[in-house]
Amino acid sequence: MARESFWRRTDAVELAVLWLFVLLSMWVLGGDLYEVFSQGATWTGTDGLFTADQLQYLAWIRDASHHLLVANLFVLRPTPHDYLQPMIAISGGLVALGMAPWLALLLWKPVALAVVLIGVRAFVHRAVQGAGARRAALAVALFGGTNRMFVDLWLPLWAWGYPFALVAFGAALLSLLRYERACAAGRLPFAAALLAGLAGWLHPWQGEVLIVTLIGAEALLWLLGRRPHPQSLLMVIGAAALPLAYYAMLHNFDPSWRLAAQSDTSGLPVSRLGLWLWPLLIPAALAYRLRPRGVSDAAVRMWPFAALACYLANLHGMGSSPFHAFLGITIPLAVLSAQGLQSLRWPRGVPRTALAVAMTAAITVPVVIYHLNTNAHSVPPAQGHAANFMPEAEADALLYIAAQPGPGGVLADSHIGVAVPAATGRRVYVGDRYWSQPDFHVKQNLVDDLLMGWLTPPRAGAFVLSTGARFLIVDCWVHHSPDRLLGGIIQSSHDFGCARVYTIKTEHRSTANGARR
Repeated sequence: MARESFWRRTDAVELAVLWLFVLLSMWVLGGDLYEVFSQGATWTGTDGLFTADQLQYLAWIRDASHHLLVANLFVLRPTPHDYLQPMIAISGGLVALGMAPWLALLLWKPVALAVVLIGVRAFVHRAVQGAGARRAALAVALFGGTNRMFVDLWLPLWAWGYPFALVAFGAALLSLLRYERACAAGRLPFAAALLAGLAGWLHPWQGEVLIVTLIGAEALLWLLGRRPHPQSLLMVIGAAALPLAYYAMLHNFDPSWRLAAQSDTSGLPVSRLGLWLWPLLIPAALAYRLRPRGVSDAAVRMWPFAALACYLANLHGMGSSPFHAFLGITIPLAVLSAQGLQSLRWPRGVPRTALAVAMTAAITVPVVIYHLNTNAHSVPPAQGHAANFMPEAEADALLYIAAQPGPGGVLADSHIGVAVPAATGRRVYVGDRYWSQPDFHVKQNLVDDLLMGWLTPPRAGAFVLSTGARFLIVDCWVHHSPDRLLGGIIQSSHDFGCARVYTIKTEHRSTANGARR
């Protein structure tokens, strides 16, 4: 492989496709900044449609800035500091040096884009022959899909707030390429092993898919009479498996991780996946008639089956978030589609270039327009919606709590509770639906009953004291004051416009369920 610079080896069309992906990745962030500068909105610092995920990352970063190892702050009970993730740890170090948590997270966005775009382009160039076919495969790999396709299957949506997953995906792609290069040269794949370990550590689903893909690729080559690479294979899958063993330990020994995994095991029938991906699956099937030329060719044929196997394994209790196994599934399908269509004997006179352009546009343009239109409403501030903004009064209330000395957790409804750990570094009674377990909905209902005034004063006081919370936030969506219900246990209250913060008297707070910072 020539050692020219990345940009010199990339033609103008490819550069346009890559830059289009970069611009598309700024869709949510650009909308956020527009709201900040034109409307004066109060931004939470998140960059995504599912802001609970980004607020979870910010909570991890804030906690890492104090402890390096991260705990679950979405419950008031003590939880161990036992989660180490390299990108979170680096961001935590930047926060400890004075950087804002949101900026320490956002700095990974250009890194993630660079890693994934370099990895995708390199993989396409290795597996697809011909400039035109490469351009089409690159466009379909980055943007391909169908309208109403599940979000985890469309790669650009991962660029909206998921830098760790994108870096892991890019690392897995580069690991495959480095593995093939090392095997061809008769060397041990040290770089491939390091990249595989990083992929599994940052986003374990990528480690799982990489392991199954490599095993399948080597098995396929062996069946075809090619010499296997057992030592290299064991080295790379061992490196990818190490972080998976760490996550298994977290699952077995930390109840928070186990409960979070058990609360996110939803999936859909495989037939539904076929309906979403059929424009890619049909031409991709043609490539299976061709004999793979090497490891990457064999890997691209095994990748869809590996993703499906990991999806089914996670769906049936071996993990969580099954759809994460399909991150980047359009890359192997785009490569296989290009190989399959190139293998056909086209009649003379068929305008192959025009047909390729039309097919590429049909698979990419409608899905891009669809997702931009349907998700545009998720960016601006919206009442009752977990958007990227909050009223200024709520932000001021959280700043007040963050500035108070000493430990103490927070009682709030899930609307603002999901932002409490990220904004204050304190524990919260209920917030993220995956991490405020067990009994997230029970807790949420209890807080709603309190804030809506549906509890009697004795029951309201007993409930608040049982949580061990030091602070109670009444956010801007609550139109009932709990003063009458909690008068005897309130030490002080502070108004911030439509939001209010109550401090519970120290002598009344439960010690059995004391909240620690």
